[in-house]
Amino acid sequence: MPHFKCTLTWIFLAEVFVERESVKSLLELLPKLGTAIVDSLKNETKYFRRLLFLIQETEETIHHFLSGNLSHFDPHVGDTACQIRAYYFALMYQKKTEITPELERAKNLLQKYAEQLMIAMDQGARNLHRPLRPKPLAQFLNELDLSFTLPENALVLSIAHILSKYRWVDEEGISNRIDTLYLQRSLMESRSFIEEFLENLQQRFAQISVDFLLNLSSLLQQFRIPLCSTPEFLMHSSTKDFLKRVQVPCLSTFEILIKSLELQRTIPIALVVSFLGENTQQAYFFF
Repeated sequence: MPHFKCTLTWIFLAEVFVERESVKSLLELLPKLGTAIVDSLKNETKYFRRLLFLIQETEETIHHFLSGNLSHFDPHVGDTACQIRAYYFALMYQKKTEITPELERAKNLLQKYAEQLMIAMDQGARNLHRPLRPKPLAQFLNELDLSFTLPENALVLSIAHILSKYRWVDEEGISNRIDTLYLQRSLMESRSFIEEFLENLQQRFAQISVDFLLNLSSLLQQFRIPLCSTPEFLMHSSTKDFLKRVQVPCLSTFEILIKSLELQRTIPIALVVSFLGENTQQAYFFF
């Protein structure tokens, strides 16, 4: 039986992360997915600056993950899929040896992208790209032979890192919300853009998290684990909140994570449940 459990665990690790098509490029972390129009030198410089910000943040992201600094991916109160993050990144870290080569390649790509972007910014300062304007951002970058594609894992890590890094911490040291002013100053952008940017990141990470739960649910079914929250149930019960973030019932999330942890005995996750009142309970996962 122990050998059987161990075999299930490794199958689980190998299959739990499915290939997703939702994020393919750094561009897709920006609002409007690169369809914004580049129609002036001012706009061109603005979009280059945003991409440089994403490159720098993703480089920092990869460094933290490979160094084992997983606290840099912690959610804050009310964040997207906060109850899923501990298990998600615990599983990903279990695959660290396997995904390290692709993350190292991603670091090299990011350095190349930064160098190419600095050259393009210098050319832009001399207004050499005037014949290319106006054009959609994605097409504009393509004509400059600029690509910002990265491995899926690097992009997922980057989303979680940005949502975690730019948070406001109260006097008790509890992360409560995104500090939009902090992010606004770091990006030197308008508040309206920051709000669109954060909404886009949260929507994408919410979808990634729900896809993750669907995959876990399917695997539990394959292992013949009794389960109420089947993939079919999750798909029919999913909703979207006021920020258009996809959500599934909390009890379903709880059931899937608990039953998955029964298979994943190698991951040191603690579940803490506090009873605040007769009808009020809170549950937290710690890794």
